[in-house]
Amino acid sequence: MGKFGMNRLRDNVEQKYRAKRYKLWKNGIFKGLLLSILLLGCAILFSPENVQSAVWQANSVETIKAKMQVGKNSYTFEAGDTFYNIGLAVNVKWQTLMALNGFEEGSQYTVPVGTTIKFDGSKITVTDQNGNAINEKELTEADKIDPSKPFANQSSNSSQNGEKTTSVTPAETQKTQTNRVEKSSMVTVKGEVEANQAETPIDKAQAEKEKQAAEAEREQAESEKQTAEKERQEAKRLKQEAEQKLTEALNKENTEFYAELQAKQTAATTKVTEAQANYDGLTAQLAVVEQNVAAAATAQQSAQTALTTAQTAINSATANQTTAQQRVNDVSAQISTLQSQAGSDAAIQAQLEQLNQQLAAAQGELNAYGAQVAAAQQSVNTAQAAYSKAEATLNSGVAEKASIERAIGQAQLTLTAAQQELANLPQSSTAATSDEAKKIQAELSQCNDRLTALEEQISSLANKIQALDNRIAELDQLIQGVTNEAKTVEAEGKEAENSTADTNQHVDKANGTATEVENKLPHIPANVDMHVTILMDDEGNTITDTTGYAKVSESAPEKTVETLPNGDTITTYTTTVTYHKIVNKDKEVINNVDEAGNPLTNLEGYFKINESAPEKTIETLPNGDTITTYTTTVTYHKIVNKDEKVINNIDEAGNVLTNLDGYFKIAESVPEKTIETLSNGDTITTYTTTMTYHKIVNKDEEVIKNVDQSGKELTDLTGYEKVSESQPVKTVERLSNGDTITTYTTTVTYKKIVDPIIEAIKSADDAELKTIKEQIVTDNTRVTVEQADKLVNVEFSKEVAKHFERLVQEEQTKYKEKLVSNTKDEAAYREIAERAVEVMYKFSHTRPSNLASDGTYVVEREVGSQKMGFFSENNTYVYIEKSAVNGNSALLAQLIAQQMFNQYIEGEREAGRANDYTKGGHYMNIIMSGHTDMALAVFIMDDEDYPDRYYKVANTVSTGYVSIVK
Repeated sequence: MGKFGMNRLRDNVEQKYRAKRYKLWKNGIFKGLLLSILLLGCAILFSPENVQSAVWQANSVETIKAKMQVGKNSYTFEAGDTFYNIGLAVNVKWQTLMALNGFEEGSQYTVPVGTTIKFDGSKITVTDQNGNAINEKELTEADKIDPSKPFANQSSNSSQNGEKTTSVTPAETQKTQTNRVEKSSMVTVKGEVEANQAETPIDKAQAEKEKQAAEAEREQAESEKQTAEKERQEAKRLKQEAEQKLTEALNKENTEFYAELQAKQTAATTKVTEAQANYDGLTAQLAVVEQNVAAAATAQQSAQTALTTAQTAINSATANQTTAQQRVNDVSAQISTLQSQAGSDAAIQAQLEQLNQQLAAAQGELNAYGAQVAAAQQSVNTAQAAYSKAEATLNSGVAEKASIERAIGQAQLTLTAAQQELANLPQSSTAATSDEAKKIQAELSQCNDRLTALEEQISSLANKIQALDNRIAELDQLIQGVTNEAKTVEAEGKEAENSTADTNQHVDKANGTATEVENKLPHIPANVDMHVTILMDDEGNTITDTTGYAKVSESAPEKTVETLPNGDTITTYTTTVTYHKIVNKDKEVINNVDEAGNPLTNLEGYFKINESAPEKTIETLPNGDTITTYTTTVTYHKIVNKDEKVINNIDEAGNVLTNLDGYFKIAESVPEKTIETLSNGDTITTYTTTMTYHKIVNKDEEVIKNVDQSGKELTDLTGYEKVSESQPVKTVERLSNGDTITTYTTTVTYKKIVDPIIEAIKSADDAELKTIKEQIVTDNTRVTVEQADKLVNVEFSKEVAKHFERLVQEEQTKYKEKLVSNTKDEAAYREIAERAVEVMYKFSHTRPSNLASDGTYVVEREVGSQKMGFFSENNTYVYIEKSAVNGNSALLAQLIAQQMFNQYIEGEREAGRANDYTKGGHYMNIIMSGHTDMALAVFIMDDEDYPDRYYKVANTVSTGYVSIVK
């Protein structure tokens, strides 16, 4: 509800069903008692259309950022700033800025213009207009809006990752390089010395002879190796043939079991595929829902920000409105005081004139702030609706996400179970080992042994060839070394001959060198290869006899070299072969089959008729162990049952009935089961059921059924008139006990008496209403008298006014107030209807700015007739449940009047009686104004949100005085 008066206005923010505004217009010179003076003032003409007021506009974040003093990291508050936008500009939460400036979160405030905030890193200092520091704080990450950005967009030269850079001078670089060169040189020299020390001269002829022998031995070893490889190839071929024969033998005995296993594997694989597809589908669906939830969360955050901004705006506008109201109250109080003293004092009269001018200005300012509050309230309502919608979307998305996550969990369990079922199936079928298969296995074992021996021989020969290759290479190096040494000696001898003074000395030196070379000729070492095989059981014990053992593994040959005193070497290749002691396990198996030989897994319903002698089979495991199975076949007979049913018919007294005519079954016992077992196990099962019957009795009934013309049954005939009456229709109803009720139904058809007032109410989507709404909201154009005549039923408004007048006068009588009556100025009802239509779409005391090019706004009155002046305006919405109206416009008028009285009068009685205009302005305008006349109009349509449940009613009530048209 909204209102404004000449000298009072209050802040009132209410929910949808309590939305109110009111307004008091001053059109003439008013005189009277003190209460009337507060409302009427003095003789000044006032028109709301002429009021002009400054529009407050918040500075944007971009504007604040642009005004930041570059390099000084400071900002001085200006008019139009809000802590919210300042916080966004400097990356500091607005709650922190409010606290630093002495305001509590949620309190009313005005940003202190001239105050400066300065940033030094994370330190913020607040100074007043005179440069005095009034607050200081070391900010933390918790004070930031965006943790990834600095405060006030400050740049930082400090390292962000803690790394340290160390510079290196050219001298240090040179020193390092020098050290590296010295170390490298030392290694090189050392290597040359060691290489020189390793050289040992040898006799060339002896070396060449040994080389020839090694090459001959290598050629022999290569020939043996090639022969062994051919034998290995043949052994592999025989092994493959044996394996193929073994596979065919096993498959021959395992065809049926293999087919069953393959079917199980196929079924299990299908389950896994289906479970995986279900899991993947749910996972993909979850990803989409998670995106939707994230988007909904973002939308909710945006809506919350918009709501906070709108709430801040309304707080600011409300504070300004309160200040303006106090100004109006103060000036009015001064006027009241001077009026009681004025008399004929010219000075006081002049002062009163000045105060009246101040009062008019203050009243205009108050009206302007009232409009701001209304606009801000609309923004809050819009933001609240957006937030509620976003929150509902988010909650729905979260619930859907939780549901899908539960489904994914179940799908994961299903998939795991299917995978486990598949994994539990054997990968191959294993039949019992037959004599043929055992024979083939023995051949295969011999092939494996032969392959093993050949592999050892080939490996040994390859090692021997490698050793010979190495020796030949060494001998080649020695021969080359002796050749080089001889050439050196020869060169030195020639040099000695050319020297006259040192000829003998050089000759002696050359002879000595030749002798030294001859004396240093060493013994040529020889190598012998030995192959050793160690037999061990799987517990590490050495064994000599492998009877009763199965080979488990064979190690790679382990090479060891023993050097004899003369330099000869013995290279030993030791192979360890591990065997497992064969263990036998006896197992007993019972094979249950039916008379046709089909295996049975469930013996329920079968009778044992035969049991065979145990059949022995032996299975050899991969490790050589054996399982001896004793299979006993037990044959069963499928028990055949014969069912027999017996029915006993009795009446309620327990007497046996042989004829059921005229009876109705009311009970049937649970069949009583008895079983007789025959000698072969077959059974005869008898089910005895007892049926109880009731002797049928009939009852006649006559029914009158009232329906509307669509066939809908009516329980209340109010508002209906009879159209026709049908012939009785006979129907027979059978009760649970078999008795019958014969009903003769007469249908009486009624038609609804249409209420033209109710019939004329339009929906919010009506084309005409949409046009009017666009005219008011979009075009900002007022509703004309002619348009209001089409939309507002004046006679119905007067019916509402009649009930509202009675309630108002009862209130005035109770408190001895001057009575106000419904005006006799018929034109006033048409004129006030314009405002009722405008208020429906633009809830404000300020009328649209533009006038329609066609149509009128004032009804012409005859000279000498009464004309009511509209000195106050009171607007509200009320919502009436359609079910309470039941198509009756008279009842609708009473309900509207009562709702208006509840909001305007009862809701504000306490404040109004206490002369608190801020909280009781409607009450004071209507009950306590002293006005003589009252006019109201109501504009009704279906509610936009709940069209099937509510009527939405916009109403305007004006009070004032009447004058005679001249």
